[in-house]
Amino acid sequence: MKFSISSITFFDNAQPFNNVSNFTPEFSLLGRPIQHSWLPGLSPPPPGVVSCANILAIAACDLLTMMGGPYYNVLLGCKDGLVSKSTLVEGNLSRPTMSMTQIINIFSSRGFSIEEMVALSGAYIIGFSHCKEFNTNIYNYTMNPSSMSDPSYNPRFADWLRQACADYHQNPTLLVFNNIMTPNKSDNMYYQNLPRGLGLLSL
Repeated sequence: MKFSISSITFFDNAQPFNNVSNFTPEFSLLGRPIQHSWLPGLSPPPPGVVSCANILAIAACDLLTMMGGPYYNVLLGCKDGLVSKSTLVEGNLSRPTMSMTQIINIFSSRGFSIEEMVALSGAYIIGFSHCKEFNTNIYNYTMNPSSMSDPSYNPRFADWLRQACADYHQNPTLLVFNNIMTPNKSDNMYYQNLPRGLGLLSL
């Protein structure tokens, strides 16, 4: 995926336009300062030899292995994007509030099949999401006025989410694990959670 988080996210706000790091979901990329601190040591003159895209790809592989997942060879050579604008992000990344049709269209526009999309969504087994990104799924769910939350959620899970995210208006850093069953393990629990109504981000 050429237009990806790995290739566009690491421009800082010194640029004269509103860049990707100002796009709201990018608030989740807490490792961005670490990426900046690595580059000077990894990319001696001439600068730009090591890209942030490569660092992120390698770090993702290492994290997966640490969590008990498989090791795989990381293909290097990715370059960082030359343009970073927050206006280019919306509509190119899936959001929790999107319909399945919208999500399929985003992936298919990048050359991914539905089967590949389902496989890639398993990455949600590791990580967390900020409450403000899915609050419309647990408070006043507009797609089903008879239910406060998304009916695909297990009712007890929805209640727990509302308690965990109760102060998200005052504290936008509030977050919950994507996988409440095995948050620190790479397994297939993400897929097992979905039919049980325990999928936070059920693409």
